[in-house]
Amino acid sequence: MASQSYLSLWYYLVWSTKNREPYIDKSWKWQLYDHIREFCKQKEYHLDFINGTEDHIHLLISPKPVFSLSNVVRDIKRDSYYWVKEQNLCSTHFSWQDGYGRFAAASFYRK
Repeated sequence: MASQSYLSLWYYLVWSTKNREPYIDKSWKWQLYDHIREFCKQKEYHLDFINGTEDHIHLLISPKPVFSLSNVVRDIKRDSYYWVKEQNLCSTHFSWQDGYGRFAAASFYRK
């Protein structure tokens, strides 16, 4: 019997609104999080947790290894930006910051 290995990579991601402006209103933030969750599901990114405040967002995500994490973040930020704009939810110009924070945790199992 050949040995089998399993690797699980989790990323804790954080990014803010442009200039940490309080764009994300409490009245629609859960709609935004639900939209991001659905987007991740469609793209086959495994989003376990999402939350935030009026000026930043937190995600715990484990995308498949075939996905570049920078592309995953780019896709989520782009899609959510356009969604907020299309829904006309923000009375001012909504935008995300250019960068993001990434913290990784891994578990490895060999049988």
